[in-house]
Amino acid sequence: MILKALCDYYDRCDLPKKGTEQKEIGYLIVINTEGQFIRIDSQMIDNKSANLFLVAKTVIRSGGKYVANYLWDNCKYVLGFPEDKGATLRKQKFVERQVNYGIVLVNLKKIFLSC
Repeated sequence: MILKALCDYYDRCDLPKKGTEQKEIGYLIVINTEGQFIRIDSQMIDNKSANLFLVAKTVIRSGGKYVANYLWDNCKYVLGFPEDKGATLRKQKFVERQVNYGIVLVNLKKIFLSC
């Protein structure tokens, strides 16, 4: 009876489903069906907050593992910007693999910096 009440309460509340979470995403990279860059859309509400989107749960990154979040991540990670001057060779190889597989769009860094 308690479990049924909890289940009903969960269904009534506006909570994300299992395996998802609400995240603030400031900018969207819009691509067409062929994967070509179209534009960057701002989703910022003010200087410090952005619109909420329902996304797959955040991948926990520990140690030297570079695992991407599915269809979303921070700009440094998606576009391959190094976090500091001492970026590891391992991370650079990861970015090269992503470019080879077409996940990071060609010249997107230049386009993003010119916006």
